[in-house]
Amino acid sequence: MSIIHHRRGRRRFLATLLGMAVMGCISGSAHAETKLAIAATGQTSSFYAYHTAVAQLLGKVAPDLNVSVMETGGSVENLKLLNRGQADWGQFAEPVFYEKYAGIGGAAKKGANSKLRFLTPVTQVAFYPVVNADTGVSTLSDLSGKSYGPGSTGSNTERLTMDLFGSIGVEPTYMKGSYGDLVAAMKDRRIVGYTKAGSLTTQDSTIMDVKSSVPVRILGYSDEQVEAIKKKFPHYLFVSLDKTPYGDDPVTLNNVVLINGTTSDLPEEVGYHVFKALVEHNDEIAKVYKPAAGADIVKLTLESAKTPLHAGVVRYLREKGHTVPASLVPPEAK
Repeated sequence: MSIIHHRRGRRRFLATLLGMAVMGCISGSAHAETKLAIAATGQTSSFYAYHTAVAQLLGKVAPDLNVSVMETGGSVENLKLLNRGQADWGQFAEPVFYEKYAGIGGAAKKGANSKLRFLTPVTQVAFYPVVNADTGVSTLSDLSGKSYGPGSTGSNTERLTMDLFGSIGVEPTYMKGSYGDLVAAMKDRRIVGYTKAGSLTTQDSTIMDVKSSVPVRILGYSDEQVEAIKKKFPHYLFVSLDKTPYGDDPVTLNNVVLINGTTSDLPEEVGYHVFKALVEHNDEIAKVYKPAAGADIVKLTLESAKTPLHAGVVRYLREKGHTVPASLVPPEAK
């Protein structure tokens, strides 16, 4: 099994041929090989390590799977890669992925994409507005007129940050770039801060990198700001933390469940074995990506999914005796 890091993928196998290849893999054929590509995120993100671990796991439990991990700018690029058939699944945030499926919220102008499917959950994350504590910025409102990185260009973090800030009248001067660019700009004091998705319990490597050069502060949303945001985006979630992994005061942050999203073009057999591998070998993933430790993949799927599940996921859940809500069952699995 090879892991290939690249920005642009390869053409998708025809669904019928891919399904046949997976069936050959499962039946023990020494000659069948299924090529799959994951549209991940930037290599500086800890989530990139997660996707690499997933690729390695799939190659281990099903040696005839040849899985490549694609470095991307985030969800905007990932969706394009899915639609072009250049990736088989990719990282997104739920319920933002649902917006794209239903054509609502930030995706309303582009219309619905009814082929999108929820494949697996990754983890719950918060979106941390990180600022240089020396700048005197102590509230989100203080960011107006300041140079700020909303997240890696093309990522869910970038879009969510701009939607959230816009809803409460916060208007920074946004800097575009990768997380590597934003970290460098923080260290050089060219921006006062940036937003980074991270675990609720463990430290993010990019934030700790910044913290090695400048003192950091995590900004939170006030009750009034949360209320204003929910009027416009009622499906957005928030979490209140007594303290963050960075030792700050209590804050309220926007949080989402990061997921692997795919389309109905992915053969049922592939989705079934991807989901099965992650459910039954989550301990292997946790060795590389610590926030995965102890995660209940099935529970997180059923509790967080708003987008219909992939047919292979529905099949696995039903086999294990779980009831799948009708709203999560796609037409091809009925």
